[in-house]
Amino acid sequence: MRTLYAKAYRLANRIFFGLLVTDVDCACKLFRRDALAGINVESGGAFFSAELLIKLRASGRSVVEVGVPHYPRTAGSPTGANPKVVVRAMRDFWALRLRLWAAPRRALSRGVPILGQD
Repeated sequence: MRTLYAKAYRLANRIFFGLLVTDVDCACKLFRRDALAGINVESGGAFFSAELLIKLRASGRSVVEVGVPHYPRTAGSPTGANPKVVVRAMRDFWALRLRLWAAPRRALSRGVPILGQD
């Protein structure tokens, strides 16, 4: 079920945001500090990574994806198929999509700065 959700989520991000990232939720992300300057993110849930990448791209920053090895989980439990997590991610997804359609510049400035106070 999680695989199906992941494929649908990736497709929706491609269609509605033009996000061409294969593994949007991979926890391994490396950024130059200056690339994150001025980037604000609203979502604190499952949509966080996608929102960050969408806003980076919309702000003219380039995003490059490289493969990293993935290993079986050794601790914790997956939450990707939890209905509360899915509903919150859908809410955040559509809120950003509608804001970007209505007022792109304002939508990009909403949220908490990634680097604290710039």
